[in-house]
Amino acid sequence: MTGTSRTDADVLLTVFTQSHDYAVIRIDVDGRIEGWLGAAARMFGYAADEAIGRDFSSLFVEEDVRLGLDRQEIAVATASGRSEDDRWHIRKDGSRFWGSGVLQAVLDNDGSPVGYCKILRDRSDWRTRTKTLENEVEQLSADLRRRTEFIVSMIHELRNPLAPISAAIHLLDVSREPAVIEKVGEVLKRQMGVLTRHLDDLYQASQAAVATMSLKLEPVVVNAALAAAVNDERQAALDRGLDLKLVLPAGEIVIDADPQRLQQMMQNLLSNAIKYTPAGGRIVVSPTVEATSVAIRVEDTGVGIAPEMLPRIFELFTREEQSQGDTAPSGLGVGLAMVKTFADLHGGSVEARSFGKNRGSVFVLRLPLRGSAASARAVDAARPSGAA
Repeated sequence: MTGTSRTDADVLLTVFTQSHDYAVIRIDVDGRIEGWLGAAARMFGYAADEAIGRDFSSLFVEEDVRLGLDRQEIAVATASGRSEDDRWHIRKDGSRFWGSGVLQAVLDNDGSPVGYCKILRDRSDWRTRTKTLENEVEQLSADLRRRTEFIVSMIHELRNPLAPISAAIHLLDVSREPAVIEKVGEVLKRQMGVLTRHLDDLYQASQAAVATMSLKLEPVVVNAALAAAVNDERQAALDRGLDLKLVLPAGEIVIDADPQRLQQMMQNLLSNAIKYTPAGGRIVVSPTVEATSVAIRVEDTGVGIAPEMLPRIFELFTREEQSQGDTAPSGLGVGLAMVKTFADLHGGSVEARSFGKNRGSVFVLRLPLRGSAASARAVDAARPSGAA
């Protein structure tokens, strides 16, 4: 061996000392830092003279220190010779990074620990990717769960009308009196309406799933459209003992909209308010102009929306279960999702607000005024390909 030859230990020491990726931290048996090498200064933000003498626990986040995980790491290394851990660590400036490393016990000749060496790498990038994948898996699982619930709900909702239809048919077998025939006709008409609504929900859901919807835009007077929508839902509100009011401004508000889709949006918002507002409650519909948009508010005194539901209230197949007896929800969790889809297609938006349980809700549908830039973009997007 020549005088310039170096031992393996020398090479390893040089590699770790000069490393830009690995922090090498020597710790005494009492858990005090006594060596600060490699990328330790860059990783934690402490210079060597600041770090040496500090307790090892100062590199751990507060919640891990409370659980005693800093001492647990040393105890495991003492018992088994090494301890591997992936965890959050804290820098001098208080920021966190995800560290992956090993704490190795340094033993004397009789096998007793005389210190420890921590070799650590910043793997925040890996942690971020992992967390992103976990969130994606969680979202897919939630979507699958909602779709499964949707199928179960769909079967239940479609079966509900069969019992009264069967009973009505049985009445015809018993009697053909005019009064009986009239009553059977009313039952059949009402239950056919229920089935039609559910099939419409299914059709809307299938449209949303394959993104096949398009708009046929034309000038629409919001005042008249809202009056028609409220009139269509007024009987449903009266049947539930609700006060449904429409408050209109003196001047006309004009937008470029698909009249059918606008009616669908209002029908879904109004039926949602009617469904979740107990008897004796109030629903107020009012449009106003905000800059270049019309803001249509549907405000109710109903059961409200839980805070955790607000971020996903417009997702397909989302329904908030209630235990309010006559306000228990029916339907397939499609209506509000369709409102958002149609609002987006119009270049608008929809939002929900609620102060909590039994404190009512406010839904605000915003659509661009005719002649606004957003309206022009929606018109261009709705124009058939190749049209001038």
